[in-house]
Amino acid sequence: MNVRENPQPENERSFKSKEEEAAAWERLRSLRGRHYLEESIEFYRKALVTVALREGRDLSDYSRACLRAIDRDIEEDAGRVLKRGSIESTSNTLWTMYHMLGSYFGTVIVEKLGGHWRTPNIIRYWQSRFLWNPSFLFDYWYVELNGHNIPVFKIVRWRCDGSGRVKSLAEVYERIASGRSWRD
Repeated sequence: MNVRENPQPENERSFKSKEEEAAAWERLRSLRGRHYLEESIEFYRKALVTVALREGRDLSDYSRACLRAIDRDIEEDAGRVLKRGSIESTSNTLWTMYHMLGSYFGTVIVEKLGGHWRTPNIIRYWQSRFLWNPSFLFDYWYVELNGHNIPVFKIVRWRCDGSGRVKSLAEVYERIASGRSWRD
């Protein structure tokens, strides 16, 4: 496996101002179909890095240490998110959390291991909108690496849901980086 060193310029890893973030959010909200899918990965990944920077943490190097920090955050925060608010706000909160963490986790695999994003086809996109079930979309969104599909959003959902199906994003990354299946 070839490992690439930070191919993305440092100034593109997070939003530099609230105005830039607001403009990106408005642009994302105006997009539909394939354009939404492609740009949402970038938006939610940047949003996670920006939120972390505002809290005094730096996740911009996409390292294993960053994945371990995210695992710790999930341990501390996921239970609180699952217990907070109405069903609707919890659903929206969880969807946003899965999207941010999945975009980040997938980007780590793409940046460090040379994977490629594969987004759902347009039919799956419209099915998820019609069913108003964003998690349906996660089932068809993955990173391809060495001919294997890695369902990064499912992995994140399983990490956060407390089911024990995935105990650590850092451990999953280690398995993938060593050439083993993410399912081990």
